[in-house]
Amino acid sequence: MTGPLTRARLTLSSEEGFTLTELIVATMMGLVVIGAGVTVFTAGIASQPRIDERAAQIQQARTMSERITRELRQGSNASSANPSQLMTLTYVPRTSCGGTTVGPAIRCRIFYGCTATGSTSSCIRTECPPALLSPSTGCGPPVTVVSGLTTDQVFAFSPRTPGQAYVGIRLAYPAENGDDAITIQDGVALRNPPLGGP
Repeated sequence: MTGPLTRARLTLSSEEGFTLTELIVATMMGLVVIGAGVTVFTAGIASQPRIDERAAQIQQARTMSERITRELRQGSNASSANPSQLMTLTYVPRTSCGGTTVGPAIRCRIFYGCTATGSTSSCIRTECPPALLSPSTGCGPPVTVVSGLTTDQVFAFSPRTPGQAYVGIRLAYPAENGDDAITIQDGVALRNPPLGGP
């Protein structure tokens, strides 16, 4: 005959469970997995601002390259005194050169100038009336169009027959934190006849 005490002992010995050692080992393994996940997550969050800045630089360079090529294709009389400067006579959608009011396209002289500041370079764009041959009074304010470049040697100008030329654009960014250096290149063969003036 079995009494209530014997039945309780049989019930306890037949139930399966985990020992204290197994629970501690499982808890420690879970903490290690969670710790590794948190480490990877925080590393990703910490690198995101750097990735965003790099993406913004690349977008800025693409925008500048596309803008210059568009202006060169619409205009003529491009010239370059050195690889850090470019001057072109082109049409811009403004009512005045250097103005901000959108209106019919008018002819303006556009100046691009790149300068080195410390270890990086930046380029500015200035809109002037078509008669001016250098940025001066009467021009719009200079606007920084790209920054953080490796060098200020951005433009390659190859004159050909009168009224034709090739303008190359090379925007190079340095390598950062183990990333590869980035270079964006484009070029335009000018085929428009001179619009008048130098």
